[in-house]
Amino acid sequence: MAKQYAPHIERLLAVAASGKLLAVGGRRDAVGVDDSHVHLLQLPKLNARFSAPLDAAASALAFCGNDWLLAGTAKGDLAIWRIGGDGKQPDEQQPVHDGVVRALAIIDTQILSVGDDGVLALHCIEMDGDRPRLREQARRRLSEQALQAVAVDSATATIAAAGADNTIVILPLANLSDAEARVIPCGARGICALSFTGDGRIVAGCGDGSIRVCFLEGAIDEENRSGDAAHQGPVRSLLFSAALNDEQGRPLPRRLFSLGEDGELKVWTLDQRRKPR
Repeated sequence: MAKQYAPHIERLLAVAASGKLLAVGGRRDAVGVDDSHVHLLQLPKLNARFSAPLDAAASALAFCGNDWLLAGTAKGDLAIWRIGGDGKQPDEQQPVHDGVVRALAIIDTQILSVGDDGVLALHCIEMDGDRPRLREQARRRLSEQALQAVAVDSATATIAAAGADNTIVILPLANLSDAEARVIPCGARGICALSFTGDGRIVAGCGDGSIRVCFLEGAIDEENRSGDAAHQGPVRSLLFSAALNDEQGRPLPRRLFSLGEDGELKVWTLDQRRKPR
């Protein structure tokens, strides 16, 4: 695999998965080279579906349903490919941020993005014949510093964004531009990942390696959940498991998965204070 993709990716920056599809992207470290590729692979054997060229490094990736693959780039563009296409060129590409696109989140056909310009942007995909078009729906500057994480709670249509200034901003999707924001101070050395828990809390993965939990309403009551079991580097990704039942139909405890720059994957139980596996 390294032999096949080494000419296009030397630093892996973004990964996304959907069903049996995996997308990876990153940058090349060669002097004077800015372009790269996004690779769409079929699981479990990592068979190549396509290798799509980009004129800048891929800094964020996301799937939109079973139809589209999206990439945010280091120069602030958002690119779209049809999953069933050949990937030779993006079906649509346009600038959405003034600087690197740091994170993407998807709800239906709406795309949320944040970047180094401190802006949260909302776009939707509209079809023009058989081709997709990006239409901007809302844009709001949330910070004078870079935003590094965005998450959406589809059950409540609530958005959270955070970044280098150690604050989480909570907004309703329906009124992104004008609604009063709930601002939650949280963490240290920036916030790199966010995840809603579905029970009125939000989890932040921080630049100091800690996992912190806050309430979305009322008193914030920030809890440093990780303590001495924190990652030894920034937390780059968080994923809260699906709600599952056992054989008797009783709900199983949900788990939080965290991936750190230290190369460790940890599994947390948020309703207990046990150390992670």
